[in-house]
Amino acid sequence: MSRCAACGMENAPGVAKCVFCGNGATTVAAAPAAPQSRAKIAVLGGLVLVAVLLWRFPLFSRSSERDCQGGTTAEEVWKTADPKAPRIELPNVNQIDPRLTPYVELARLRSTGTRRYGENNDRQLRHLHQGVVDALHLAGANAYFHAPSRPVGQDLSETITSAVMAHPGPVKRALRDRYFPSGRAAMIFQLAPGGGAERGGLRVNDLVVGFNGQPIAGDFPTDALFRIASAAGDRAAVEIVRDNEVRTLQLERRGKLFGYWSQTVPILEVVE
Repeated sequence: MSRCAACGMENAPGVAKCVFCGNGATTVAAAPAAPQSRAKIAVLGGLVLVAVLLWRFPLFSRSSERDCQGGTTAEEVWKTADPKAPRIELPNVNQIDPRLTPYVELARLRSTGTRRYGENNDRQLRHLHQGVVDALHLAGANAYFHAPSRPVGQDLSETITSAVMAHPGPVKRALRDRYFPSGRAAMIFQLAPGGGAERGGLRVNDLVVGFNGQPIAGDFPTDALFRIASAAGDRAAVEIVRDNEVRTLQLERRGKLFGYWSQTVPILEVVE
């Protein structure tokens, strides 16, 4: 565009006579676009670029139903016709370290999904696709662990998860009869790093038998433990069984919780 030197109106490029005022005044180049417009375009382009990068490389990756493309198949490992065999179906399952916690493998689950889905399973605590959680419950498991994901195709990975029945290992008959008459116990599965429980000396696989003077027993000791711990003050005396010895620990609450995850487990091995 060009601007009339007489009236200041803009004309098409190359026009010798202004179409607005009609005189033969010469025209001059129109003022360049305001720098603000170019800045807005640059900002918009930057936002689009950031959006694309976040979509491809998310800071907080979360798997969705679409990430699990191949679904889940289960292979039953442990079979028994004994009606008294433990089958615990609880709303929550915990991940265990198979090197630390005794277990019986119930089923092996193969989950195929996107690479992001496999990476989430490898690095995020408690991350499992809903289909895997359902299969864990059907297997009667109270815990799980899985091997690192491996690539099986373009942008696809496979995660093999073991559904297990975690238990405390051998328990002396005298302790079982005194503290675990129901044949179940509240076992510590995980500890919050630096939390009050860890700082107080609580360890994975400890069996909690008393909290602030209240016994932890019954068919669902984990529920009782959570309720009593939630109502406790900033300090608590916790009685545990570790290595078939009874010990008392002093825990100090850090934040809202003492910082532990427990689960109801069966006593599978009884020794004299």
